[in-house]
Amino acid sequence: MATKTRPLASLDKVDRELAQLNAQREKLIRTQQDAILHQLRIYAAKALECGISAKALAEEIADVTRARSQKTDGKPRRGRRPVGITKGMRQTFSKRPVAMKYISPEGHTWSGLGRAPGWIAGYSKEDREQFLIEKLPAALPSDN
Repeated sequence: MATKTRPLASLDKVDRELAQLNAQREKLIRTQQDAILHQLRIYAAKALECGISAKALAEEIADVTRARSQKTDGKPRRGRRPVGITKGMRQTFSKRPVAMKYISPEGHTWSGLGRAPGWIAGYSKEDREQFLIEKLPAALPSDN
């Protein structure tokens, strides 16, 4: 039984189509992630307005993440890897979530690790103290 082989030009065409589909898939994933992050920022800002501290929000997110990882019951997790993370890069990330250290007036947070985001990059290290989460609850009005 002889097998029919595809001409090389057809394989190139299929490879191009596959690359285009993969690019579309990654774009859709990024769009969905951006929409979710936008909603999360809105809810975080509302929570801060209601007096819920950024530290409490970070702990809640860590609890949800921890509960999700415990669902696997020691079995290896299945599914796709987060966008932009390759197998070799996994070893460089910390296994524990890092607590947020700074918060912007709009509700954006930063752990103080890595490159500073735009909203705080222009401030010197001494001037960044005004954005410390530790100092935030004292500045919030009390309910009394």
